[in-house]
Amino acid sequence: MSYTTFAELKEGSEFDPAEWDELNTRRPATVAHWQRQTQAAIDDPLRLRYAVPFGVTPPSLTPDPTIVPFSAKAWQIALMDAMFLRSRRTPGAEASADADINRREESIFAAIAAAADQDRPAHPELALRSDTSSSGVTKGGPMMVAYATPYDWFDAQAVRRDQDGNW
Repeated sequence: MSYTTFAELKEGSEFDPAEWDELNTRRPATVAHWQRQTQAAIDDPLRLRYAVPFGVTPPSLTPDPTIVPFSAKAWQIALMDAMFLRSRRTPGAEASADADINRREESIFAAIAAAADQDRPAHPELALRSDTSSSGVTKGGPMMVAYATPYDWFDAQAVRRDQDGNW
């Protein structure tokens, strides 16, 4: 499932709903593929800072479109419009409306990048991750530990052996 339903896409798009219906009839998997692709384009830059995918309530792993933030829905609809425009475009026959949609797509990616930027305030509508600190991702640990003497290393090994109990 995607951030937007097909009905929401038709309602929010700059294109006629009949055109979306025609595309979905002629090429049924295309709209679903574009929705997955645009959702990935939104989620990937935001993954380190926000709890993506948005609108997921455990134990489900798919977004519930009724609780997805409006910003994510608007971003997805604008990106879907740009993909639809590209699919219909005849090379060399661009219109002024094409430039408007392309500028809107660029502004969407700029807004996503700004939301992902750790140095800026968080986007007010998007849920932050709860498993990170303010400095970013905290998964993993030190790659190496140094001991002052070999005896310290033996002592640390003994402590680990006593804790694990399986030596």
